[in-house]
Amino acid sequence: MSVTDAFNRTHNWTADRLDMIFSEGLSFVPSAAGRALQDDGLPRETILMRIYVITTGTVFGLITLAHIWRGFAEGPQLAKDPFFVILTFAAAALCFWAWRVLRLSSRS
Repeated sequence: MSVTDAFNRTHNWTADRLDMIFSEGLSFVPSAAGRALQDDGLPRETILMRIYVITTGTVFGLITLAHIWRGFAEGPQLAKDPFFVILTFAAAALCFWAWRVLRLSSRS
């Protein structure tokens, strides 16, 4: 099973909907993400993977920001909780990794 088949099955995307998205030239994508998603004759799987990496990087970044905000709101006692600290660093690492993968894939 290809990546596209798994994505379509999981997210109920039909070929018609994907064709509509790609025929519009991804004009609905905000400019920051638009540079990474420019359709330079890339395969559909590559563009879908870039969308996935942008989404996960954003989600993990927001989780990291929420953890930092909660740390300031609740005070220094939260920094003594090893589970909270490990999850914060894990979310930050996954965010960094996702954006690094996106940047490296855009160069190749």
